[in-house]
Amino acid sequence: MGLFVVNATLVAMEAAIRTPLAAIKNLYEQRAKQNHPPDYGVEEYFAEIISQTSPGMVPFLTANSTDSIPNNTLVRYIGMVKDMLNPEYFVSEFQDPNGHWQSTRYGDIVDTQTICEHGEKKFDERQPILVVPVPGRTEWVTKLHDDLASSSAQQTFSRETHLRHKRSLSCCDGDEMKLISDAASEEPHTAMPQKRTPTPGQSREMRASSPLEIQLKQIPQGTCVVHIYGEKNVKLNDIIEVYGILSRVPGMAQESNTMDLDQDANASQIPTSIAPRLHGIVVKKLSSPVPRDMCRFDKSIVGQVREMLKHSLTEVLGGDDLAAEYLLLQLISRVHSSPRETNQSALGIISLNITGVCDKQSCAAVRSILSDLMPCVMNLELSCAELNRSLWYPTRLADQLFLSDAVLQLPNGCILLLDETAMTPGELSEIGLKNLSALQAIMQSQKLPYDFQFYQIDQATDYPTVILSQGRTVLKGVGEIQLPLSKSAKTNMVDCSRLPIRDISLVRDYLVSARISEFSIPKELEEVLLRDMTAESRKKGSGNVDEGSFHCWLNIARLLCTSYGETELTPERWQQVLAMERQRKDRICDQQSRPNKTSLSATI
Repeated sequence: MGLFVVNATLVAMEAAIRTPLAAIKNLYEQRAKQNHPPDYGVEEYFAEIISQTSPGMVPFLTANSTDSIPNNTLVRYIGMVKDMLNPEYFVSEFQDPNGHWQSTRYGDIVDTQTICEHGEKKFDERQPILVVPVPGRTEWVTKLHDDLASSSAQQTFSRETHLRHKRSLSCCDGDEMKLISDAASEEPHTAMPQKRTPTPGQSREMRASSPLEIQLKQIPQGTCVVHIYGEKNVKLNDIIEVYGILSRVPGMAQESNTMDLDQDANASQIPTSIAPRLHGIVVKKLSSPVPRDMCRFDKSIVGQVREMLKHSLTEVLGGDDLAAEYLLLQLISRVHSSPRETNQSALGIISLNITGVCDKQSCAAVRSILSDLMPCVMNLELSCAELNRSLWYPTRLADQLFLSDAVLQLPNGCILLLDETAMTPGELSEIGLKNLSALQAIMQSQKLPYDFQFYQIDQATDYPTVILSQGRTVLKGVGEIQLPLSKSAKTNMVDCSRLPIRDISLVRDYLVSARISEFSIPKELEEVLLRDMTAESRKKGSGNVDEGSFHCWLNIARLLCTSYGETELTPERWQQVLAMERQRKDRICDQQSRPNKTSLSATI
């Protein structure tokens, strides 16, 4: 009997994944029997289904898997919120010609004429958002997503061939039998044509609207328009994991363009051959593009994994142990408090400027190991040619449907790696100066301007910034840490491809875990910290030790403790911070006699 129950549950779960609209219809019909929530229990029902499934049971949606997944299937999708489109008001319930109420929630209405001509209607609101593959994601994350898509596709299609044989009247109760019966009675789902192949009607409409055509060409493959139902607290640039219903309606964009809709209303009507629609049922915010169920770290081995990571960073940095320590801390840094006032800086800002880096090979070595370790890295060369090429921050002109592509629109936690070794004497254009100003804003306050042509909004960011340069960076920011490489390290930096980390997955999980760890300073240490700051400021050659320096030390202390898996500052760790800072400042004093060879003819 127990086996029959397990089989019945498995069959019901598979039916809910293959034909979720049938399950939703069943829940809607049962809504009158109980005090139902506004979504008549849909989110709760599917959340329970998802919690019981194996990772590969729900098809994983990527640019490569989109065409192989049947329409109206429950899918799993991870991406970044690129733009928040205007809310949509839609017919959520209607009476059919027989007088029966039907729900259109979590789906697209194809036969609008029937709805308009018959019975009563109820309206609701949903929030469409443009979600793109996570910008700056590294190769191993892309491969991880592709492997998940391939694995889930194999499981899904192997189940398809055996599902009919698994159905049995003897192993299903009434509700499960109705779900399976509804699923079987639905029209068969078929995969849609290849992406980015609009119908002739769509092509004509696209040609008639040049701003739309230009922006559609810029949409990256793997983009979705996700419809959010209810309050989900999703914000711009959030990384989200969506379990929702994949919907492709080829004629929707053509139909909307022929209707008398304003431009903002058409923004969510992107042809589904370019950006499929996803009706979100369960929506979760993630701290990285790596799914939560794939990131589990055993904190009992934190010391061992930390040493493994530091050893690899030290070798890449030419044996410079101090530089490796600061770089390790920067990889787990984050903004832990964003102020409401626009003229204040966020708390937790640190910008690491490693100086004495003289060539592209050294930069490539750092870039290579960061790309192996971190899920998101954005590498930018600060040459005149690159700075002058195009705007790096998002814009939206009056004739555009959504925000433009911009290399600085990134998810929180993305490492911003700036290469100043590419700088040569030259002249910055207006665009170049604006890009430098945007970088300056990130370093000073962790905010990025979004230009809407007639007004500007500063969006909060959280980009741990690493700057590689020969002399001190031309960018100045709050919490800036200038760290000259040791003399021996400058000639010994090597590509990390020669240094395979023994268990890189452990290191990656360690970095994710350390970054989200909590931290506090015991009250009994506060007086000690203030006394030490005063003592350091009075030392000969200490430089300008002020409130900003103290804030920087506290940030380093927080990162140092969390990197060891500790949640409270101890006197020993505090003394370790002061020792590191003294060693760093000694290097700066030694380097001051050497000129900064960085050269730009125009500055901010």
